[in-house]
Amino acid sequence: MVQLGIIIGFAGVLLIMAGLVGRGFRFSGSVLPPVGPAARVSCFVVGGVLLLLSLGLVFADVPGNSEASDRLPPTITPQSISSTSTSPPAMQVTPAVGEVQIPVNIYQSPYLDSPVVGHLEAGAVIEILCTARGDAVTHVASGMTSNLWNGVSGGYVPDVVVYTGTNEATMGSC
Repeated sequence: MVQLGIIIGFAGVLLIMAGLVGRGFRFSGSVLPPVGPAARVSCFVVGGVLLLLSLGLVFADVPGNSEASDRLPPTITPQSISSTSTSPPAMQVTPAVGEVQIPVNIYQSPYLDSPVVGHLEAGAVIEILCTARGDAVTHVASGMTSNLWNGVSGGYVPDVVVYTGTNEATMGSC
């Protein structure tokens, strides 16, 4: 979403510039012809709309956005996950327990580009059902990096942001 917002914003800025300087100007060696007042106003208005749209796209995708955070539960419980989710398979063993160290998203699969299905706040206690290898994630505060992910009810969270007492897998593979 952010990349699309940046592209739309760039197009909006170009249109605003064309609306402001519409008397004909040189751009990358090309001379753009002068345009009338109606075309200049149209360029300015459309450029402004595109710029506002791009800002909305970029800021709607920012982690920690208060509007997005209001829609997500602070912790994920079995009652809040639908049976159609692609959560890790349920194991017949007692799950391991971990504490989330910093706010973190819950992903549908152990990859940062997979859909976000929930959010956990720092201090949340989670049950780890299984573990998987995925994208490497670096903990901002400690600088530690790991590609180990914890399968929880509803999805996956990076192990590097969950205190489990070890840097190794606490459960079997998902």
